[in-house]
Amino acid sequence: MAVGAFLFGIYADKKGRKSAFLFTLLMFSIASGLRAFAWGLGSLLILRFFIGMGLGGELPVASTLVSESVEPQVRGRVVVLLENFWAVGWILAALIAYFLIPLPAVGWRGAMILCAIPAFYALYLRFNLPDSHSHQDYNAQKEPIIKKLQSLLSSSFCPQTIMLWIVWFCVVFSYYGMFLWLPSVMMHKGFDMVKSFGYIFMMTLAQLPGYFTVAWLIERVGRKWVLIAYLFGTLISAYLFGISDPINQLLISGALLSFFNLGAWGACLHARTIYH
Repeated sequence: MAVGAFLFGIYADKKGRKSAFLFTLLMFSIASGLRAFAWGLGSLLILRFFIGMGLGGELPVASTLVSESVEPQVRGRVVVLLENFWAVGWILAALIAYFLIPLPAVGWRGAMILCAIPAFYALYLRFNLPDSHSHQDYNAQKEPIIKKLQSLLSSSFCPQTIMLWIVWFCVVFSYYGMFLWLPSVMMHKGFDMVKSFGYIFMMTLAQLPGYFTVAWLIERVGRKWVLIAYLFGTLISAYLFGISDPINQLLISGALLSFFNLGAWGACLHARTIYH
């Protein structure tokens, strides 16, 4: 994801947001489907690398394309609502894992083939998605990537750049630290795979109100205080999740962590959009 975000960020400035968006969408969708035919750990890891590379490139390019295509007065809310579909994807993935993977006729390989379906969405986007007008301005400047990085770390922008990097690191660290290990944590608690995915689905549902409340509050309270509140909520709920043992406590604290962490993710994106 780190490699993809860096390379496709440069590519998007040179070739356009739309081109980068389509390329990354196809990369992670096709590689996701090809996982169904993995013949060992090595092939699976290689495909996972290309999935991560495509996803890492798509995330910033998609939000940049949307932020450059809407009016400034609604930009923050629209970007947060865009990120809400991340939660929708998580919920659909959890439903596939819960209902389809246990079926002998489908299994994990069949579920991986389903993950290739978004590749067909590229056909629609190819002909119906306009590119960002701001790309023309960036392309006209012909500013080297090194110079762009130097400007981010100049005296005018260095404090904001460093703080955004730190906040992004903390938000993503806590998010993936929870959700990558959540199935293993649930099975370690004594639940089988199917039941674990069911509980994960319930926790994942809390992501939707996390995004929606931030989208509503950010235009009324301000991005700074909303981000502080949701980061603090992430801190408290992560601690509670770590010490929870009974299933009811685990579900409640996991849902709270999901709510606050994804809300902080959306607020941080809004802050990055304003900074951009």
